[in-house]
Amino acid sequence: MRRSRAHLITTSKKEYHDESDASSKRIASFGLETVSVQTEPAIPTVKSKKVPEISPHPSESCASRLCEPIYSTHAPQRGICVVLSVDKFDEALCLPPRSGSAVDVRNVCLAFASLQFDILTKFNGTASELRAFLKEVAEQDHSQSDCFACVILSHGDDSGLVYARDGAISLDHLIAPFRGDVCSGLRGKPKLFFIQMSYFPFSSPCLRLFDQHSQCKACRGTALDSGTLLVCDSRSVNANDTDSSSGEAPTIRRIPVEADLFIAYAVQPGYYAFRNSVHGSWFIRALSETLLRFGSISDLLSIMTRVNHSVAYNFESLAANPAFSGKKQMPSFVSTLTKKVFFPPKKMPCDPLIHLT
Repeated sequence: MRRSRAHLITTSKKEYHDESDASSKRIASFGLETVSVQTEPAIPTVKSKKVPEISPHPSESCASRLCEPIYSTHAPQRGICVVLSVDKFDEALCLPPRSGSAVDVRNVCLAFASLQFDILTKFNGTASELRAFLKEVAEQDHSQSDCFACVILSHGDDSGLVYARDGAISLDHLIAPFRGDVCSGLRGKPKLFFIQMSYFPFSSPCLRLFDQHSQCKACRGTALDSGTLLVCDSRSVNANDTDSSSGEAPTIRRIPVEADLFIAYAVQPGYYAFRNSVHGSWFIRALSETLLRFGSISDLLSIMTRVNHSVAYNFESLAANPAFSGKKQMPSFVSTLTKKVFFPPKKMPCDPLIHLT
């Protein structure tokens, strides 16, 4: 059990090579064969400027000023942040190791710990181990938490699959235990997922699938959402979730089971996500820096817009092979959030715990 220190991993000014979270045999976006890609960000990360001082509880000040719906942040704990990192794969999968992933783990742990999340990590698990681990986390008591977060670092593909150490597993199945109809403790609370992986078509006959239905079903299909019941205070029916002592009876509302989910992707489907063996991946580096600077004063969507801007404008590949130079990366996110998400400092801050497994 280790405690966190809020600073990013930095290195001296040297040349290092970027890699990609995908098969090294094919560039999906360009259709070119390659053995290895060596790239370097052309634009260095801009040094942090002094952040202006604002209310220590931005959710309350914004609520009174804008009258917008905001998720409650009055639970005693921020919540759990799970970090799943897979950087080594069985030889049968024909997937390259993900050098630099350890830097991503450190940076993202420090960033979420600075927001008072308790960190749980899992390294190089098999498909069954990852599913069991997330199921166990989902079954914990989340009633005293504001929200839940999960960061996944691995290879991936275009159909919504994430690679465990021994094979592929559907991202949809990893998220399923936290949906509103399954995890009652997180019902009506934001569930945040950050996915660092590239997408590439299956090109090797030795790849193994552990899900019978491997296609991600998000946003398509013929299923009907019957919803799930949420017991909420009368104040939750109003625009803002703020403390209330009115003593009014709670109400029961029906919400979609897919509500309150946020999924951020390092790159658009069909493209590579670049990763530096020393500095870590572009997306996780930008995410960690932005959370450390703005996590306690901005809402989540504003934070992620800054992350999109940082990756899009501040990074560009520079490779020995001209075909791979001058390439860019564009993150994206999908949201079914029904309110704004803030991470204001808790009134009685405590050191978050980082559990390494």
